[in-house]
Amino acid sequence: MARISNHVYYHEKSAVRQAIRNAGIHKFISKYDIDKEIRSFPRDIQEKIADETKRLENKFKCYSLHCGGIVYYADGVPEELIINKSSSLQQIRCNKEEIAKDKNFKIDILSSRALSQLYEIIGYKNSLCFESFEYDAKTFRMLQQGDNIGITFAESPLMRLAFLKYDLAVCLSIIRPAAKDAKNVCEKNFEDFIIFDDDAIDFISKECGISEADGDRLRRGFAKGDKKSIEEFRGIIAHFPVEKQKEMVRKLSNLSRYSFCKAHAFSYAQLIWKLAYMKCHRPYDFWKATLNNCQSSYKKWVHMYEARIAGVDVYKKNLKKDDVSVYARNRRNKQEIILANQWWSMKSDEFYPGCFLLKEEDTGVYYFNGIIASSQYRKFGKERVLKLFIGVERKKYIHVYIHNLKFYNQTRIGIRGHGKSSSELDIIIVPDVYEFF
Repeated sequence: MARISNHVYYHEKSAVRQAIRNAGIHKFISKYDIDKEIRSFPRDIQEKIADETKRLENKFKCYSLHCGGIVYYADGVPEELIINKSSSLQQIRCNKEEIAKDKNFKIDILSSRALSQLYEIIGYKNSLCFESFEYDAKTFRMLQQGDNIGITFAESPLMRLAFLKYDLAVCLSIIRPAAKDAKNVCEKNFEDFIIFDDDAIDFISKECGISEADGDRLRRGFAKGDKKSIEEFRGIIAHFPVEKQKEMVRKLSNLSRYSFCKAHAFSYAQLIWKLAYMKCHRPYDFWKATLNNCQSSYKKWVHMYEARIAGVDVYKKNLKKDDVSVYARNRRNKQEIILANQWWSMKSDEFYPGCFLLKEEDTGVYYFNGIIASSQYRKFGKERVLKLFIGVERKKYIHVYIHNLKFYNQTRIGIRGHGKSSSELDIIIVPDVYEFF
């Protein structure tokens, strides 16, 4: 058996950084300052970086280890494919497409960290059943209300917005690790787009009167933005009315962003449903296992406080020294760091003092004072948006968007200000009046 590889290519951001290094500039540049830094270079250096960026884009960069793809060779792993013999399972240079083309047997182990979290919750008993789904109203309401923190693979602020609008499997399809352009997913409607690979194959093969194999080939072309495949598809459908041709291309255009197979989406959905059920019905065990096994994109205080209000004494060494997770030691270190900082002792269940969320009914304006759980500084064309996810009271978090902020200091603890909600998703758009602390 062997682990398969991902074939990593340069895309816009990585190409820019490599172009800067190739220009002889090796200092650290924050992702928030990279455009400003490039503009400060001499004109000839700027042009060199631009040319090199264009040359690098979509070029092969390196092999990376696939997170869960394992391939079986009945006669042993071919020596010429092995690129790393040092790990417990050898890594080969083939990616999943090449393995499929050679018709080798491959399995995907999905989200091993979530599995270790779940197995610790149930005491490492072999009693998990993924073959059936059992509805639970309390768990359903929890997800529907966006209470997703701590659920591995499904705890991001973006996923929270998705849970407020879409089915679980669809959420996992359109927001997954490295999903291209998924950052604005929840502000769009997906009823008119094809999300799953399987549906795209069926759509192409039936509409075009071709085999499913050819339908899958054209589907992959759309997913990769391959101009040759897209033009081939346009040629096949040229006999349809122009409006229908446009509609067919539009439906498939989303595959380059969110294409995902139903098998993966529903497998992840089953796993996340079980974790959500445990969070609902066994919160103490859930949060203890979460601290032992999971990393998070949130600031350190978020998991610590959520565990604290679930009854986990974060001051005691209840994290197991021999835990199965390779991240357990890192989690213990984070625990010691936040408690040593003493900016929030967490000695009681009360939320950080001074935080609130109030709505002025006459004007619809929200006034808030909260601490920052996570931040994203995004660029959309010429516009920059700071997307904050902040805690305002116990078990209450809101999204705060600030447009055209020129600089953001990530060491800030919190923000106070006011603004209006842009939709039913409790996103508060803040005008120019706000203050970080």
